[in-house]
Amino acid sequence: MRSALFVVTATCFLACAACAKSEVSSPGDARQMAEELLAVEKTVRQVPDSAGQLLSLTLSNAVRAFGNSPRAPASPEEAIAASIKISTAMARSNFLQPAYRKDWPSTLGQALVPRLLSPAELQTVLGFEGNVERAKLVDQHKAIYYFDCDMGSALIISVATYLGWDVRLVEVPDHNFVRWHLPSGETVNWDWTAWASLDDASYLADTDVNRLLRQRGTYLRSYQASEARGYYIGLIGSKADSPSAGTALLERAISDGAKDGTTYNNIAWNYVIQEETARTKGSIALMYALTAWSMRPDHGNTLDTVACATSVVGDRPMAMALEDHAARIAESESEREGFLKNRQRIATGLLCQ
Repeated sequence: MRSALFVVTATCFLACAACAKSEVSSPGDARQMAEELLAVEKTVRQVPDSAGQLLSLTLSNAVRAFGNSPRAPASPEEAIAASIKISTAMARSNFLQPAYRKDWPSTLGQALVPRLLSPAELQTVLGFEGNVERAKLVDQHKAIYYFDCDMGSALIISVATYLGWDVRLVEVPDHNFVRWHLPSGETVNWDWTAWASLDDASYLADTDVNRLLRQRGTYLRSYQASEARGYYIGLIGSKADSPSAGTALLERAISDGAKDGTTYNNIAWNYVIQEETARTKGSIALMYALTAWSMRPDHGNTLDTVACATSVVGDRPMAMALEDHAARIAESESEREGFLKNRQRIATGLLCQ
């Protein structure tokens, strides 16, 4: 899985939400972000036919939960209450936080795939700590859908921004949540995964490295709308059916303003696994890969990308040494085996895969 550690057209959502929007100031193009992202995804990979309908229904139900004249949250308590309303609408669509990393979706199209679980599997998911409140709302007789931190955040941002409220994506290592920016200047976080509002200190240990990363704006910074959209476009690019289609979207993500380690890692990887881009953009791939690695120096997946980029620019011994280190810090046996396979490919002059 190369994503480190995340729409039909907007017509349906606009029609369903017209009653609520009539009393709200225009929030701009970002208001339909989730549906726009699904529309983009459908151009590069297969998406279930039902995905757009379910997404639009969920978004419209979330908007309707605020009534005909929604009032912007003016306090942290009101922002948390609004977050719960949106999250409740999502849970009523049977959207659950997956219990295992292997089930984390990277795109909305993946999240909107219905999953029919066995009773034991369902109880495992419902028993996940963050699903305690969602378990009260889902219909256990119907399919469920896996929405992890960044996919859940995308829907919350889409609903809130449609209503004219300032809610932004925030990243920390291996996780995303949203942050409300209130008219008073106050901010408050909402975490879909935890179904809770957690303060910044809960997310990032107070170490010298983390303090520097935060000072650089790498983590715990509220993304601008263009950055958030770029981040999600990049995730779609990383899951495109063809590498060339993925390249176009990943380059668009960077152009749109994505500055996160996931996008940098994924575009570097995309470049180094294709013959043409490995030859013509190897140095750029190495720059992106090193930037991503500087954001997560203990992350084997990112180091694997650095190794592969180092190989395509001509330093095989260094690349193999980097793969050895990636294997030492791998998070699982399967990941370690993948890094060592790439080491073998590098040793014989082949591209990583």
